[in-house]
Amino acid sequence: MAIKLLENLADVRRARYATGDELQYAVIAAELELTRLKSRLIDTQRREFKILAQLQRLTGISQPVPISQELPPWRAIPSRQQVVDALSEHPRVQVADATIAAESAKVLLNQAAFKPEWHIDLSYGKRDGVDFNGDARSDFTSATLSFSLPIAVKRRQDLRLSAAYANEDAARQTKIEVLRDMAADIAIAFSEWKRLTERIELLNDAIVPQSHNHAQAALNAYQNKEGSFTDVLLSYVNEVDANLEHHRVRVDRLKSWAQIDALNGSTE
Repeated sequence: MAIKLLENLADVRRARYATGDELQYAVIAAELELTRLKSRLIDTQRREFKILAQLQRLTGISQPVPISQELPPWRAIPSRQQVVDALSEHPRVQVADATIAAESAKVLLNQAAFKPEWHIDLSYGKRDGVDFNGDARSDFTSATLSFSLPIAVKRRQDLRLSAAYANEDAARQTKIEVLRDMAADIAIAFSEWKRLTERIELLNDAIVPQSHNHAQAALNAYQNKEGSFTDVLLSYVNEVDANLEHHRVRVDRLKSWAQIDALNGSTE
């Protein structure tokens, strides 16, 4: 669309130049702006190819990934409070919880090493033969009670238990930092969504239609020999820039939507 606008303007300049109603520099100026816009298009295509190559590498898909020319209609988002309430279900938080559980289990294991171990052994023995008096030898029963006290290795166990407590505390601190970082990310994402929505409304309601009307008015005035070519060229460039800005803001808002979706732990 942007290129089409400047192509139309360049065609008007060439037609007026052919009839002697236009200076050559004006035609060159129109074609220069058109060439600049085409250069921007080439650079955009270069960046598009680079991003698609990165997408193929991340997805492992060898074939080119088909990309729709239409932007996805992502307009509805959950409330900020819903996203905050669902943080406990987010994979990052669940990983932090699992780490805490693992470190807590290590603490219990090291605490158990301080408890003494008890062993009870019961045995029964049957004896044959006779004693010195000629009487039959009696059978016997024995019981053994033994226990171990971790006295010799107490210092080493103290160090291991202290390390286990430290790791558990570090895991809990990591979860606190994860929640704090995600809360900040949520605030930023919702602020971006709100401001970008306001910009889209301003572009839709005022900037884009006004820039189009201004370009048409400048062109009509120029064709009626009531305006200058410079005014026409600038108004067309402004219209092109307004449309490009409108597209960029829509893309940026979709990025903020994706960020909010990535922060939302709820699957509903």
